[in-house]
Amino acid sequence: MAIQTAFLRTRVARRILGLFVLCAMVPLVLLASISYVLVTRQLNNQSRERVQQASKIAGMGLLERLQFFEADLRIVASGLRARPGRVPEGSPQGSGSPFLGVALQGRDGRTDSLSGRLPEPPPLDAAEEQHLRMGQSLVSVQWPSGELSILMAQAVDAEDPDRGILWASLDPAHVSAGEDDAAVPPDMELCLFDHADRPLYCSELASRPLVEKVRSAVEGNGGEFEWRDNRGAFLAGFWQVFVTGSYAAPPWYMVLSQSKESILLPMASFKMVFVPAVLMALWVVLLLSNVQIRRSLNPIEKLQEGTRRVAQRDFDTPVVVESRDEFEDLAGSFNAMSQRLGRHFSALTAMNEIDRAILSALETDEIIKNLLFRTPAALGCDSVTVSLRVSPGNGDRWRRIAVIEGETVAQEVQVTPAQVRELRDHPDYLLLDGAEVPGYVASVPLAERTIRNYVVLPVSMKEDLAALVALGFADPAAVQEDDLLQARALADQVAVALSNARLLEELDQFNWGALAALAQTVDAKSPWTAGHSERVTRLSLAVGHEMGLPPEQIDILHRGGLLHDVGKVGVPASVLDKPGRLNDEEWVIMRSHVTVGARILSPIPAYADLIPIVLYHHERWDGSGYPEGLAAEDIPFLARLLAVPDVYDALTSDRPYRSAWPLARVMDYITDSSGTQFDPAVTDAFLAVMGRPEPLSRYATFPLIRSATE
Repeated sequence: MAIQTAFLRTRVARRILGLFVLCAMVPLVLLASISYVLVTRQLNNQSRERVQQASKIAGMGLLERLQFFEADLRIVASGLRARPGRVPEGSPQGSGSPFLGVALQGRDGRTDSLSGRLPEPPPLDAAEEQHLRMGQSLVSVQWPSGELSILMAQAVDAEDPDRGILWASLDPAHVSAGEDDAAVPPDMELCLFDHADRPLYCSELASRPLVEKVRSAVEGNGGEFEWRDNRGAFLAGFWQVFVTGSYAAPPWYMVLSQSKESILLPMASFKMVFVPAVLMALWVVLLLSNVQIRRSLNPIEKLQEGTRRVAQRDFDTPVVVESRDEFEDLAGSFNAMSQRLGRHFSALTAMNEIDRAILSALETDEIIKNLLFRTPAALGCDSVTVSLRVSPGNGDRWRRIAVIEGETVAQEVQVTPAQVRELRDHPDYLLLDGAEVPGYVASVPLAERTIRNYVVLPVSMKEDLAALVALGFADPAAVQEDDLLQARALADQVAVALSNARLLEELDQFNWGALAALAQTVDAKSPWTAGHSERVTRLSLAVGHEMGLPPEQIDILHRGGLLHDVGKVGVPASVLDKPGRLNDEEWVIMRSHVTVGARILSPIPAYADLIPIVLYHHERWDGSGYPEGLAAEDIPFLARLLAVPDVYDALTSDRPYRSAWPLARVMDYITDSSGTQFDPAVTDAFLAVMGRPEPLSRYATFPLIRSATE
């Protein structure tokens, strides 16, 4: 089976593979190494005991053979006692006999050979003679001419020393038994040393290193040692053959050696199997690692790909892992997290858009509409209701605004002091059961009861309750803690936006109040023009609405109408209130009020759009007006529009030099002046407005959008 290596391109895979190999191979190698060391040590220990035990057994076998030789020699001695001078028949001699030669040594020291060859017996000391007289045998090692001779002596008759001493030359091979001794294992080498550490017999040629080692290591009754020659290392055991007591000879040493190679022969097969076994184990580990790592990395790679998709804002594509283990659970958790992140990201995006829309709105109704229409998609709620406090300090009126079939619907509601206290006790949010809700929360129509839970968010400005945002949820489980936090943040933004809008409204009201006051000041300079600016403004706004002007133009027209005669502050009262016709000089002064008004407003950038109205509202369509004699389309449009109501109010009002004209005469004049003094389109719109029965007072309000709040 081929091992895949493509997965090793990742560091995690390489790390896991290394961990697999280390976890599998290190214990295996350690176990094998420890086993090898322990088994080798055990084999060495067993071999030490074995060679030592074998040397002891071989030494005891040697003593038994010496006893056999002694018995054979006694047979010869008994025969000589019976028949002096003749070796008895049946005595051990000849081929296969342990005796190489037998001789009889007389009292005079002369030796007569009875059979075979025998070296000259050594002289005996008193102790040895005494030993023989006790009927015991004597063993002596001789080296005549450098050749080994092992002699055994026995008195022919212990009671009669004159009968002589029987000497026998022992075959060293029979003495040690050598390889024929069943007690000697076939893989061991036997050596017999005398007390001078001279080899009496060796199954192999006694090497010099062995002899030297024996001289230095052999001491005591038994033991073991190691030695080495050109063949390798050997483990040797020795045992002292105690021949002193029985045979009056210095001790011998039986030494058995075994090569370490043969000792560790069982480990040779282990060595041969060990490397292939390790390689096989490594291959199995790699194979299993390949399978397991790929099984583990496949979910990891899918999860990694999922994180990349999440980083690219793809929250809808799930990670599919079917491993039936923790990776599958992790994938499920990851998908849940991804969906939650997607929901939060969408909510944050929507909340950001709502924040921008709300904070950029300058009017209260625009803030409310953004809140009503955008919040459900952002927070996943099913309904949104805003209760706005209007006219604070004047009866605490509240108005609830909701969306019904795509349209905002406002309804006046009551918020009791107890409810206000409850809301103040829960400044973050108040959870309400949908079964019984206060009037400031219930959706419109009131019969609709699909909402199971409400989250009411108090909105405060300057530590005073200003609005209530109620989020309705049909499913109570849909109310999440994170959604509540986002809703609270949204309510805080609403508070900022409403505060800004209210500040702008107050500034706007102050501005309009200042404009109205300035207009009244100008008009009050002459009792004949009192209220003129406001009446002209009201009528101009009506004509502007009739002509479909946008709110921006209506606003300019409103302010320009109030200030169109501001330059009259520079006209003397004697000119304004002169009961008769003005002379040329006075007429020049009167006409200068338009340029004076333009100069008064020019330092104020906010009034730059008003200057064309102030400067050109006395220009005529046919070009005969002042101050520049502009004609037709060259006259700014709002100045052309204001000109008609201005003339209308002047003709319908008393002046010091004339009485007010009748309305019919004024209307005929304006109609006849269309195309000469007035713009025909403006004239038509003016006549349409004047033909309606409704009052013009509704056009005198400030341009504040209060349709949803009043």
